[in-house]
Amino acid sequence: MSNPNEQVPLPSSQPSPTTPFNPPILHGPSTPPLVTLTLSKLLDIQCRRYGPKECLIIPWTGARWTYHKLREESINLAKMLVEVGIRPGDRVGVMAGNCEHRDPNAAPWLEEIIILNGEAREYRTYAEAIETGSNLLEDEIEELDSHLGTYEVAMLLFTSGSTGNPKAASLTH
Repeated sequence: MSNPNEQVPLPSSQPSPTTPFNPPILHGPSTPPLVTLTLSKLLDIQCRRYGPKECLIIPWTGARWTYHKLREESINLAKMLVEVGIRPGDRVGVMAGNCEHRDPNAAPWLEEIIILNGEAREYRTYAEAIETGSNLLEDEIEELDSHLGTYEVAMLLFTSGSTGNPKAASLTH
């Protein structure tokens, strides 16, 4: 067994999509190797493979999106993020529509976490966000995307806080 305290070196260049990544904290079979793709590259592959098929169904809104639609919406959202100055490493808060309504009086500390300790620069609805970035070219987004690494943090998800304050878990591409 590998030394659990050993540092895992990150690749200096972007690995191929089938380069195995076996840090000491992972256990189990080494085949098939882990696929190392960014989320956007994975969506591109799935879009080419399953484009017109449905991939997202939201019962409470009646929305039914195909892979093509999900990619289109993702690109539009990426355009907005670039337009307002968001760059890799910046934090973007998302209030999911299917979550319980928050009551800041019940847990005042939670409001601080939700608005990223009061550092939010602006707030937008999804419709406003999509409209904002509509003037950028898709090529600009693809250029920025080409610099993303598979081991970069893609999102921070917070635990529910059922046993204490919510804790952030970072997920890489």
